[in-house]
Amino acid sequence: MDGQKRNSKEMYEKMDTLFSNLNTKYDAVATHVKKLETQVTQTMEAVKRQEAESKKSFCNSAAIEERFEDQVPEWMLSKPTVDCMIWPEENLPRERVQSS
Repeated sequence: MDGQKRNSKEMYEKMDTLFSNLNTKYDAVATHVKKLETQVTQTMEAVKRQEAESKKSFCNSAAIEERFEDQVPEWMLSKPTVDCMIWPEENLPRERVQSS
């Protein structure tokens, strides 16, 4: 009977040690996953900021050479018109802006 108690106690201690080691490893993995989630979130925010900046700076300019002498005063014909498109949303309408 004493041998059986001793074996049970040793088995319990080994199981307790294994559980403690496993729990420590689980905590380490959980911490690592949390760090990765933070990095992904920060990267997504940086990409969104870059997209917003590129949308502001992406502007195609083109001088319009069409002449409407009858309808438009001559001083307006000398000013180029700038076409601005927001990229990459191709479905948005083009805006025409008169440059000064």
